[in-house]
Amino acid sequence: MVERLVDEDNNIVAQWMLLSNVPKEVTATTIGTWYYHRWKIESYFKLFKIFWI
Repeated sequence: MVERLVDEDNNIVAQWMLLSNVPKEVTATTIGTWYYHRWKIESYFKLFKIFWI
């Protein structure tokens, strides 16, 4: 799965590549959804640490 961020002149500003070892039957959309939820949890714990330190 690759995501690109381009500017108004169609120049690539940033590019992300997600590599995984899940079976080929799992779609890129599903993997992206899993990581979306994972990072929401990571962000929650980051905030949790800030307020409890």
